[in-house]
Amino acid sequence: MEVFVNSVLERATGPSSDLSSAIQLIEEHDSLLALEFLDSAFQQIGQTELPRPLIHALDARRSTLLLAFYRRSVAYISSFEHLEQALRNGFPGLTMFDRYQLKHVIQHQMARLKVELTGSHTADPASS
Repeated sequence: MEVFVNSVLERATGPSSDLSSAIQLIEEHDSLLALEFLDSAFQQIGQTELPRPLIHALDARRSTLLLAFYRRSVAYISSFEHLEQALRNGFPGLTMFDRYQLKHVIQHQMARLKVELTGSHTADPASS
């Protein structure tokens, strides 16, 4: 990650907007990678090297990414509430077909989690 951060920072040595543009491009590809990049960049460049408005803008973007990740995580965990209830009840009356369907649903949910948590878009804060 450090090599990646350094290469992006080298390309963003011009105007402050270059760094912001680089972060936006990373964010479009992978929001978790953008969050990790922001954390690493803050550690490597120090706040004295950046203008205060850019520091605030980057911190706000980091907060937005964290909030979006949190919302996706909460939505995923909430999707298992019905399964948790069934587990507490001991799956009364569960047939072999029901077990097969349950296995399929769990596999589907796990695949959805991987896509949503590593998705290339962030949740719109205004949509919630």
